[in-house]
Amino acid sequence: MGSSTSPLFLRLVLPAALVAVWWIVSTLSPGVAAVIPAPHRVVAALFREAASGALLLHIWASFERAVGGFAIAALLGVGLGLAMAQFRLFGQLLAGPVELLRPISSIAWIPLAILWFGLGYKSVVFVIAISCLFIILLNTLAAATRVDQDLIKAALTLGAGRWVLFKSVVVPSALPGILLGLRIAMQGAWGGVLVAEMIATQQGLGYMMARAQASFNPELLIGSMVIVGLIGYFLNALFQWFQHKVTHVQDT
Repeated sequence: MGSSTSPLFLRLVLPAALVAVWWIVSTLSPGVAAVIPAPHRVVAALFREAASGALLLHIWASFERAVGGFAIAALLGVGLGLAMAQFRLFGQLLAGPVELLRPISSIAWIPLAILWFGLGYKSVVFVIAISCLFIILLNTLAAATRVDQDLIKAALTLGAGRWVLFKSVVVPSALPGILLGLRIAMQGAWGGVLVAEMIATQQGLGYMMARAQASFNPELLIGSMVIVGLIGYFLNALFQWFQHKVTHVQDT
């Protein structure tokens, strides 16, 4: 007998329980409330920031930088990954630099980005692009090199040339893996932009969090974290919807 419980209800149960525990603990313990303020105080701090117009500006600044860095990484990562899979010599030439640069943390690129581009939009976009690039590239490369060999042989038997084989067999077969890499990288871009903004800018949600920490404003700090989590959740849900639509159209 199937369960009649709504999936949405199940998703909301644990968050609602955590908020309830948060409210009870912060209300009953003044010591805890000093560092973990009650939910209504966090909401009030966000409303004040929104009323001043600053919250929307910070959200837009972070979103613009994250999308900019992600878009650059997506174009380079997918293009290079497919090229490495298709052209063995090119893949061998690029494998060394990729494996050398891949382990370097995105945080380590921040000082260099500031040195090259100064504080602001360009330096943050550069750091986000670097942090997402290798995720997308490696997922694309793996997906493109794991294409079913029977499909390739069948296409070759039918007289398909290199371009037709690439366009009609390799790319469609690799698409689910490419989309998975893009989805993972998108979440990394949204999280990574906050770290870069804490150091390299004077605007954005990361900057707002750093400012709240410096002024010992836990209400605004926790509120910023909630906003970040909610936006990240909706971005992931939107990409899942897009991923489902693309793969569904491909299968039909």
